[in-house]
Amino acid sequence: MDKQRELFIQGATKNGVDYDRASYIFDLVAKFAGYGFNKSHAAAYAVISYQTAYLKANYPLEFFTALMNLNIDDRDKLNLFYHAAKFSGVTVLPPDINKSQAEFSIEDERIRYGIAALRNVGFSIAEGIVNVHSSACKDIWEFIQNSGHIINKRALESLIKSGAFDSVHKNRKQLYESMDTLIYFANKNKQDRESSQAALFGSLDVLKPKLENVEDFDEEEKLEHELFSLGFYLTNHPLEKI
Repeated sequence: MDKQRELFIQGATKNGVDYDRASYIFDLVAKFAGYGFNKSHAAAYAVISYQTAYLKANYPLEFFTALMNLNIDDRDKLNLFYHAAKFSGVTVLPPDINKSQAEFSIEDERIRYGIAALRNVGFSIAEGIVNVHSSACKDIWEFIQNSGHIINKRALESLIKSGAFDSVHKNRKQLYESMDTLIYFANKNKQDRESSQAALFGSLDVLKPKLENVEDFDEEEKLEHELFSLGFYLTNHPLEKI
């Protein structure tokens, strides 16, 4: 750049430009050179920007679904896109073990939260859960019987705290306090299947253990757990009431 400065100022002064003025102009050029586009580069960005703006304005549901799937592992960006979608009038539904896909999906003109976006779940477990269910689970034990062998305790915790089981079991704290029991019977069911004992004893249908008898989390606790599993507040916000 020093060599170019010299050439530029020499050429400018030969064309009647004051030295200080020429030096000032070159400083502006040098600053812009730190991040400057040539015309073809800028034109390509302009086309993409126009196409993106068109999709956002005319197909916001599909646009935000694709955007969130593209950044499914980045909770900060998901938070940003969730609020942008909300501002654009697009509703994002919470995760649901019976309705969510592994990725974000479109459901009744709304976006359903993807299971794979939950903390400690990921694609492998999420796709396993989705692939196992040919029909909706009626209760937590049916889920454990069909999918318990796929998940670990950390993934189960995140599913519970996110409210993904609310459609089959409303009391989140009861499931949370009973996680060891659920995991034990998931493993037991897996062992029975592998040893063919399930055919003899009917697996979990014979004896469903009792869950811990506790009151559910209060609203603030649910929101804190939602923040843990999703990375941001989705269904409500602690400051909403004030």
